[in-house]
Amino acid sequence: MLKEALQLQKKLKKIKVSVEAGKGLIKVTANGEGNIVDLDIAEELLNPKNKKKLEKLIIEAVKKAKKEVASIVAKEVKLPNIPGF
Repeated sequence: MLKEALQLQKKLKKIKVSVEAGKGLIKVTANGEGNIVDLDIAEELLNPKNKKKLEKLIIEAVKKAKKEVASIVAKEVKLPNIPGF
């Protein structure tokens, strides 16, 4: 059982999920452990006038990434979707 858990953990670390928000203005990549490993922000959002929009899009992208990761993890471990992951 421990061996299987360690193999699953290694497999999850290798999984990468990329999502977009704001029609591609924000791109977030997460690994199978749910950690954000990359964030790309379009330069047009880096204007201080766009601060609130930027914050909303980052939150939206992170939520999408976490939801996608949870779906993949559930399939890997043969569980139903994990809400809130």
